[in-house]
Amino acid sequence: LRRVLIQRARLSGIVLAETELKDIIIEDTKLDLANFRFAKLSRVRFMRCQLIDADFGGAHLVDVDFTNCDLTSADFSGATIKQVDLRSSVVRQIKGIGGLEGANINYDQMITLVPELAAGLGIEVKND
Repeated sequence: LRRVLIQRARLSGIVLAETELKDIIIEDTKLDLANFRFAKLSRVRFMRCQLIDADFGGAHLVDVDFTNCDLTSADFSGATIKQVDLRSSVVRQIKGIGGLEGANINYDQMITLVPELAAGLGIEVKND
């Protein structure tokens, strides 16, 4: 897909695995359980999208913005990221936290992701 605008769509469960998305804007769209495994996303803007349980495993994301999106339980296992902005989005219970290496997040998001970060580093947190 190249140079596409998607607005107010319901694309839950869409499979875009191994596809190339370039110069795409997706606004006000429901993408729960969307499959982007091993896809190549370049200059993609997700705006006010619901991406709960979306799968970005093994995907390559370059210059991708998630603006006011919900990425709860999204999977970034094995993803490679460059210039990805998550600062205005909900990020919690992220799977494959190591795949977010290189992403931009804010301080509050960092605090939210501490359990996943600790688990990703093999740190066990105990309440004693």
